[in-house]
Amino acid sequence: MFLLKQVKSLCKKNTTMHRRLILFFSLLVIGIILSFSLLLIIFGITGSGHQAIQHYLESELTHISQEINSDFGNLSVTGLSLARTLAEDADSFFMQNNLEADQLSNHPEYIEQLLSIQMSTLISVAENNSCGGVFVILDATVSPKAEHTETKKAGIFLKKTQPVTSSALGAKEYWLRGPASIAREHGIELMGQWIMEYDISEIPFFHTVLETTKKYPDVSLSRLYYWSDSLRLIGNSEDGILLCVPLRSQNGVVYGVCGIEVSEQMFKLLYSPSDGAYFNIFTLLSPCGESILYAGRGLYAGNTYLTKNQLKENLIFARKEQAFSIYAGEQNSYGGSVTSLSLYPAESPYKGDSWCIAVLLSENSLVNAIKGNSIYFYLIIAGLIFISLIGSFFISKKYLQPIKKGLASIQEKAYEKNVPEIGLMEIDNLFESLARDMREHREEMEHLTNDVKVHQAEMERLTNDARDHQEEMERLISEKQCVQNKYEKAQRKIERLSFSLKEDIDPEDYQHVADSLHTLTQTERKIFEYYFAGKTTKEIILLMEIKESTLKFHNTNIYEKLGVKNRKELLQYATLIQHEKEKK
Repeated sequence: MFLLKQVKSLCKKNTTMHRRLILFFSLLVIGIILSFSLLLIIFGITGSGHQAIQHYLESELTHISQEINSDFGNLSVTGLSLARTLAEDADSFFMQNNLEADQLSNHPEYIEQLLSIQMSTLISVAENNSCGGVFVILDATVSPKAEHTETKKAGIFLKKTQPVTSSALGAKEYWLRGPASIAREHGIELMGQWIMEYDISEIPFFHTVLETTKKYPDVSLSRLYYWSDSLRLIGNSEDGILLCVPLRSQNGVVYGVCGIEVSEQMFKLLYSPSDGAYFNIFTLLSPCGESILYAGRGLYAGNTYLTKNQLKENLIFARKEQAFSIYAGEQNSYGGSVTSLSLYPAESPYKGDSWCIAVLLSENSLVNAIKGNSIYFYLIIAGLIFISLIGSFFISKKYLQPIKKGLASIQEKAYEKNVPEIGLMEIDNLFESLARDMREHREEMEHLTNDVKVHQAEMERLTNDARDHQEEMERLISEKQCVQNKYEKAQRKIERLSFSLKEDIDPEDYQHVADSLHTLTQTERKIFEYYFAGKTTKEIILLMEIKESTLKFHNTNIYEKLGVKNRKELLQYATLIQHEKEKK
């Protein structure tokens, strides 16, 4: 109770130094305790698992998103290269067989030959890239007269059994779609679920890619690739996301699609979160909206507890749980960290399709990870703060005893008579300083009195100087007015002289001279201006650095071009012309 009264008194505006010192010591010790506690909290040493799970999720999300960004970007580049190579091979094939790309559906006999020549490129891409397979789908069928041909599309799907293998060693390709004769020709084993052609129902993206490419004929191929939702081809053992790049002939005809599969197995092997204390954590790559993850259209990578059937539902954002996002499905809720993924360039027609990467675990697991035995941590902090308040009270009281004695001496002005000794160096020095300041203050006052007298004398001198400057200004203004009158008088004289010249000169001759000035050459014009400036013949020869005979030659040309007889007449005209220009 006594401690609470002391703390309350410290909050008053007018308080003693003793109380202020208690407050100072208390704040200092509490600040140190809280700072140390903050460091413990930052490094997760609080008994709580919040910092640990947050750091783990953010670290995993950053690492996995960087990997996916890099890998999917490289696959996009590879897919574009694949499309260009296949299109070049197809253009050569069409030219050799005198066939147009849009006529392929009317000539099914050429389809197998076209697919055969593209096999080497498909095998090379499959063997040298981390993928689940490569494919080609043509907008045509090998059996146009059979039933339900409108839903059949010819092509190839080369399935890779070990998608993360970047070389042929240990990897094997199987034939899932395409003519069996081509598979036998290249020694590729048919899968048990092999089908000759694609069914349009299993490739819903096919017409979307074709129609979009036709809609934007001038857009570069590098802006037209498309990433499909997660799907499973008939007979395939796993889901996958397909990179789809349109096949466009050199004359602009869109006749099919090719691309690369990112399979479910490949995604699990490459992008599963690292092993740790959180058993049921997983990575999700899926299309997303403003507050929804379309989990049923994406791929998952994580521990064995998670199956595709568990996350067919969409996950809707429910709330924020501290630094984590909670998403609720129809049956289960999940929490973790989410970031967006940019799969398309800014100029792509598909740029509005948003994708997200999430590292999640079940909500119950997340809540349990956040909880911790932190009550003891906070009790220890509270106990240290209590002890610091008690210690501050007694330490400050002991510390202030000599200070109070010194303050009492200052109130009595004992330093004016003699310098008291308190026993604290700082206060003893203060008394010496106060005594010295008193002496210096008296001396300073005498100096200031003398300075005031000097400043008064200086002000009187400046006042006299100001009167002298005023008289000088008045004299200069008078002289300026006199010069102005002389200038105006000279101008009137020039006006009279100009009028007199104009009266003596024939207007037609004057106009002829004025109009003929532009006929003078640059040199003749310069000589004319020297004459007008009052230069003599010798001066012009020196200035122009020419001979006398040359000057005479130029004089003759000037007289002839302007129609004047001699230099005097030339200067009369020049003076009048200059005057007319100044009037304008």
